[in-house]
Amino acid sequence: MNKNSEQIAFGIDELVAKLQSEGVEAAEKKSRQILAAAEHEAQQTLAQAKKQSEQLIQQARDNIQRERQAAQEDLQTCYRDMVLDIKNHLLTRFTDDVKRLVHQTVQSDDVVQQLVIAAAGKIIDQANLGNLQALKITLPDKIMQLEDIINDPELGGSGELADFVFSQQHKILREGVTFTRGDAELAGIKIEIKDDKVSVDVTDEAIADMLLTYLNPRFRALLDGIIR
Repeated sequence: MNKNSEQIAFGIDELVAKLQSEGVEAAEKKSRQILAAAEHEAQQTLAQAKKQSEQLIQQARDNIQRERQAAQEDLQTCYRDMVLDIKNHLLTRFTDDVKRLVHQTVQSDDVVQQLVIAAAGKIIDQANLGNLQALKITLPDKIMQLEDIINDPELGGSGELADFVFSQQHKILREGVTFTRGDAELAGIKIEIKDDKVSVDVTDEAIADMLLTYLNPRFRALLDGIIR
């Protein structure tokens, strides 16, 4: 091989070595670029996944908070309704007890006598009734046996009601006051001013209504804790 041939061969070897070196560098550079791009994409994907997971976690927390608040509101509503039902039940029970006690009380002959004296006397005083014949007093059927007494006065010689009528006839219940017998359900008395066509109920219902008008608001205030 001559000198020229040697130079050519050396040049080719040098070119090949250079190409190999440049190829390796290019490949390494390309691989680094690919790796960097992959890392960047991975970081973006990770960041996006983290953001989405945080959003999902926050949504879950918000849902839990809303459900918890809704549950608390439902519980409070149920509690208020329960308390209201209990208060209404107690108020109804209180009202029924008052009516029952009043009804039992006005069944007594003594109470009926006191009602007649008090109510009739008050009406006479306020209405300035000079003629007591204008008064008609209706008594409960169970204790009103005056028709029998009127038909047979000897029957009026004994008994609480008879003693009451005869003892009071020289006071506010003089002769001329009309007594009538009410129905079997009447508890208390009714007084009627005939000429004025005015009727006054002193029955268990009227007395209970009057008492409850005063007592119910105070009992409700007691239940509400306003008064102790």
